[in-house]
Amino acid sequence: MNSDTPDTMTGDPPIDVGSGTWPVVEIDPVAKLRALAAGIPLAVVDEALFDVPFERFWDFVGDLEKSTPRIEGSVHGVRILERRGDDRLRLEIRTLIGTRDEFEVVLRPGYCIMQSGRAVVGMAARPEGPHRTRYFHFEGARRFRWFLRPILAWNIRQDFRRLRRLLERESDPTGRA
Repeated sequence: MNSDTPDTMTGDPPIDVGSGTWPVVEIDPVAKLRALAAGIPLAVVDEALFDVPFERFWDFVGDLEKSTPRIEGSVHGVRILERRGDDRLRLEIRTLIGTRDEFEVVLRPGYCIMQSGRAVVGMAARPEGPHRTRYFHFEGARRFRWFLRPILAWNIRQDFRRLRRLLERESDPTGRA
């Protein structure tokens, strides 16, 4: 292949390996989280399109203290215990049955990963045109993975239903949706 000829499979220009610079690859938050979830044993994943602009979607979902108890059926409350820098948090999550868990969190626009001693949770979003958002979510348990997997799958489906209803209600100015 001639060094000026684009790659026949991708159409990308050739990489000049003699220049001494490394190629740079940028991936969106959803692709990044898909790759991360693929490396977590027995993680449960789901993905959907929402008819909501990305900014509005992430303003709601990324506000963990307010949105998590409304989306996640088993969560009673979320409290930020500590902020470190622009994108690191430590959260306390209280469940409906009274248990508490602390999560280390990385929260960036369109990307959130949370982990505790018991679980790892991730969510990511990206715009799909001006009025839609692609949302990816995964959950994984550190123990009892086989046992908890079907429960987590059911839980995520319910979370997506609640999220869709909440976003529809928020978009209806009368609040009746």
